[in-house]
Amino acid sequence: MESVICISAAVKEELAGVKREMEIEEQLRHKSAEIWKGRWLGKDIVLLKTGIGGTKARQALTYLLEKYSPELILSIGFAGGTIKTLQPSNLVLANKVLALSPGNEINFSQCQPVSAVDLNSAVFQKAKEILLQGKDTLQEGTILSVDQIVYNPENKQAIGHLYDVVALEMETFQLAQAAQEKSIPFLSLRAISDSAEEELLNVSPMLTEDGNVSFLKAGWFVLSHPGSMKDLLNLKKRADLTTQTLTNALKKLLRA
Repeated sequence: MESVICISAAVKEELAGVKREMEIEEQLRHKSAEIWKGRWLGKDIVLLKTGIGGTKARQALTYLLEKYSPELILSIGFAGGTIKTLQPSNLVLANKVLALSPGNEINFSQCQPVSAVDLNSAVFQKAKEILLQGKDTLQEGTILSVDQIVYNPENKQAIGHLYDVVALEMETFQLAQAAQEKSIPFLSLRAISDSAEEELLNVSPMLTEDGNVSFLKAGWFVLSHPGSMKDLLNLKKRADLTTQTLTNALKKLLRA
């Protein structure tokens, strides 16, 4: 199998900056997973779009590992902040990832049992050293993978206090666990899309099953939610800036 660097994200928007610049040689699709193989910054890479959620992420990575042998898996994407010092587009490099143990749902007032994967490896330390060279704001810390989007700022902050985590997202734990099982070096780099003090707009009615935005559903959402167009445009602008922050950070890592 071919040795490559794998850059993984849940949705196309998170990979858009890299995909625009890379030379694409091959494209594959399997269920919610999409793969683009090619070269970027002189490196052989595969972009993996997994779809939203831990289960889809693991299935997509399993499919990729049948065809390629990554020397490194870089999990990237947006995340919700749980601490007030993190602002939109700030970078988070995870040194540990938690997930609620099976059968437990999020309780915003009581800590539930969790499973953990330690990400504080030699490759983590090297990445941290590289990313700290510059003006980017980098937060090292633990993140929590959840199976539902947390929109409410009070709930985001409550989770931060209960589990001592800096950010929330939905895929990293399953990806990290799968990488660990195969002894593949793994990094999780996230950029904050919504701060701990912001209410996140619920865009789930606009998404297809594989995690892509449906223009038809988006149009219906705007028609049925008067005044939402401005919020959606602001969300799009925020997403573009956050994607650019991630892309710039990846450039620093790969060039080093």
